[in-house]
Amino acid sequence: MVALTNPKALLFMSAFLPQFIDPQAPLLAQYAIVACVLATINILTMLVYAPLGAQMVRAFQGSGLRWLNRVCGSLMIGLAGTLALYRRGAP
Repeated sequence: MVALTNPKALLFMSAFLPQFIDPQAPLLAQYAIVACVLATINILTMLVYAPLGAQMVRAFQGSGLRWLNRVCGSLMIGLAGTLALYRRGAP
């Protein structure tokens, strides 16, 4: 339901669909085929994301999480230092 009101999704679909829809042919069958293809791509993508997410959870437990926190903390300190030393040019 969220995607139905997403303006980016609506703009994408309005630009994407006309390339694959022939207005002279029956529209319902064409839309059904496009919907099945999009659903299949979505399912295949989620079948890849789920195992990768499970691996990430295992990787960032214990010492992995400590390492991730240190790296992210160092990046934040570096960005804070950069912002503190940043000077804008004269107007």
